[in-house]
Amino acid sequence: TQVERRKWLLVDFDPTRIDPATGELLIERDSAGEAKLDGNGQLKRLKCPSTDGELKAALQLRDTVAQRLEGEQWPAPLKGMSANGGHLLYRVDLPNDARSEMLIKAVLRALSERFSTSEVEVDTKLFDANRIVKIYGTTPHKGKAFDDRPYRQSYLEQPVGAQIVVDEALLKAVAGPDWEKGRAVVDVVATPTTGSVAEWEKAAQL
Repeated sequence: TQVERRKWLLVDFDPTRIDPATGELLIERDSAGEAKLDGNGQLKRLKCPSTDGELKAALQLRDTVAQRLEGEQWPAPLKGMSANGGHLLYRVDLPNDARSEMLIKAVLRALSERFSTSEVEVDTKLFDANRIVKIYGTTPHKGKAFDDRPYRQSYLEQPVGAQIVVDEALLKAVAGPDWEKGRAVVDVVATPTTGSVAEWEKAAQL
């Protein structure tokens, strides 16, 4: 990647799509009507626009999280509507390296554990620096639209004041004391070899 620094932390609030007739989760099914599974063996959720009620729930949780973080000394974020859910965008200033990725990943995971509900999920997958995000003002056509699940135009709300960078200490406080535990540490051992495949394999095991 050519991304040198991380300038934004995106927190995405994605509502759960529910069948109003049955109250059950909308999932993808094959031609035989069998439920499809994702790569993790979980039910694959149906890709479709949210209802007005689902969108409202996502925006309410978005505003709640912004208020809670402000109470923990976080600066005010930008607020957006993704067409189907809510966005919070916080200014950050971090190098684009493995340590920063781990920190952002831990922050999103912690926010999800604290605030996700059965109705709205805080997305934990948006930690990679080269993530492509829709342009506000566009109308995504993700999945099939229905009368009660229309395509909508995304938007960014008018900023309130200057965007202040979130201090790294505040990110770490949300991530928790063990955020670096998953970090892989590799010790480099200089081992002379004769150049044979067998010697390379032996050195790699040290």
